[in-house]
Amino acid sequence: MFFDYILCLALTTWQDFDGAAKDAFSRGDLTEAESDWREALRLAELASAIEPGMVTSMTGLAMINEERGNYEESERLYELAMRNIEAGLGRETAQFAAYMPNLGYVYQKHGKTQKAADIFTEFLATTEKIYGKSSPEMAKALDAYAEYLKRAGRDVEGLAASQQAKNIRAKLN
Repeated sequence: MFFDYILCLALTTWQDFDGAAKDAFSRGDLTEAESDWREALRLAELASAIEPGMVTSMTGLAMINEERGNYEESERLYELAMRNIEAGLGRETAQFAAYMPNLGYVYQKHGKTQKAADIFTEFLATTEKIYGKSSPEMAKALDAYAEYLKRAGRDVEGLAASQQAKNIRAKLN
């Protein structure tokens, strides 16, 4: 009973720090955001809260490092977050898939085009496997893929992916 109380307290507290970190980040106060996400991560680890929790905090810290130009650390934290999801929940899960586009964009921004392409290919395959070819989630995945392609200067392919997403939405309506 006491342990349950402590666990609940830790979960609430990490969430409080996560919220404070998000607020600080949106204000551009990276120092405060970093401090809050570090504390949120510490408390989430104590509570064994993977996602949400540790992963949320690690991706927040990755965003801070990205903003500061610490690209290597940003990648390391994002990859660590993904490994935690994979270890705790599995690679072919909705939670894992939800973080894949952001990691792909990170790789793309850092000039790691093959890693980015591999992530997006896996993202589409995982989304299709979980939700199906004609699901709203697949349409959203195709939108993310289209954005990736456009950022890569592959506008024709990006337009084709956008059209595919629109076709799925039209069939659903």
